[in-house]
Amino acid sequence: MASWIKAARLPSQTYIFLPLLLGEAVALNHGSGFSISRFVTVHLFGLAIQLYIVFANDYADQETDRNNVTFTPFSGGSRVLVDGDLTPFQILKAARLMALTSIGLGMILGVMAGSIVPIIMAVLGVLLLFLYSYRPVQLSYKGGGELLQMIGVGIVLPVMGYTAFSGRLDSFPWEILFVVLPTQLACAIGTAEPDEPSDRADQKKTIPVLLGPLSRKLVVSLHSLTALQIIWLFTPAPVDGLLLLVLLVASVIGQLFFMRSKAGDVGVLAFTFLSILSTLTSMGILCLFFWP
Repeated sequence: MASWIKAARLPSQTYIFLPLLLGEAVALNHGSGFSISRFVTVHLFGLAIQLYIVFANDYADQETDRNNVTFTPFSGGSRVLVDGDLTPFQILKAARLMALTSIGLGMILGVMAGSIVPIIMAVLGVLLLFLYSYRPVQLSYKGGGELLQMIGVGIVLPVMGYTAFSGRLDSFPWEILFVVLPTQLACAIGTAEPDEPSDRADQKKTIPVLLGPLSRKLVVSLHSLTALQIIWLFTPAPVDGLLLLVLLVASVIGQLFFMRSKAGDVGVLAFTFLSILSTLTSMGILCLFFWP
């Protein structure tokens, strides 16, 4: 059991939970009624798709992970295959089970909402990970993996949460993507930063590998832009979200202190943590703003 908990990387569920919650909050803000059954099913889908992602990535990246000596709690996989806690076949079988579970829950949400959109989003979520990690496309190696991650977390999940409650997309506020997409892209880049040496050695064309040290500047710039967008698009900020707004700005500024850190240094761990914190607080502010 301990090995499966390690493989599950449950803290990464926050990346999934908040975008789904944002979609639900927008739907409720637009007049959809709250349903505990839909809420639970949406987040069961979130758990299933997150487990599919971490299991499938562990299987696909097992060789790269073995060469990775600069991994952190936020990057480099769960290490269950590297450490011999589980076998590749066990992880692959679990990934396939979670993929089927995700699609099944998407179908249930589609029936609940009377819409085909949740089903499409579930299938798309599974497909994006396949395109990210597996041949023949394998964009995590060929370049563009961070963009797929941005699309999956920044579009697929909010749309899933929204349509699960509303059953329609015609009133979805697409302008929030100006906030969501940059910060999700920045998070994808930030979490790839510690793995840059092993990714470079294995010829993975991640943004940190392609841009080198400039990638950190890009991450900070995107987060700064996002912070300004939140202030500009959604002021006055809700009083309940003021602390999150302060935390967001502080985390963006904090990244500046670790700009020159190299993979393997404690500074990169701090930089990655602050990148994640910026994204989570951004999403938290949006959720509070829309929650009725």
